Amino acid sequence: MRGRETAKPIKIPGLSAFAEPVRFLDYLLDDIQAAVLLYKHGVLINVPAPARFAFHTLVVSQRRRAGDVEKIKRDLAQAEQLFEILVVGRPGDLILAYEATEKKGEKFILQLIAGMKLIKPEMSETVRQITGCE
Repeated sequence: MRGRETAKPIKIPGLSAFAEPVRFLDYLLDDIQAAVLLYKHGVLINVPAPARFAFHTLVVSQRRRAGDVEKIKRDLAQAEQLFEILVVGRPGDLILAYEATEKKGEKFILQLIAGMKLIKPEMSETVRQITGCE
């Protein structure tokens, strides 16, 4: 999403549904991975790289309105849970995802750093050491 930020859902007539705009969706879609949705015989889908999703979730948590306390808590918990898995099993993914944040600009990185300060300090420090994040 580019341009003026809005949280207003947009009607998609072809689907008879509404969709909420997602900031920095391009960051997520630049590195997608195949996955299987467990339903009947399985459905092949594309999902964002877990490390990018964790960083994106931290940024989104910082962009939410102050009144969205529960959503902010959920965002931070989700990012932290992903980090717990990634620091042990896929630290290289964290490095690549963090390097990709440099293309998003200073504001994105500042919001990422602000989000890092709100997760468990030991997890934040571990991710910082792996990625070189300030």
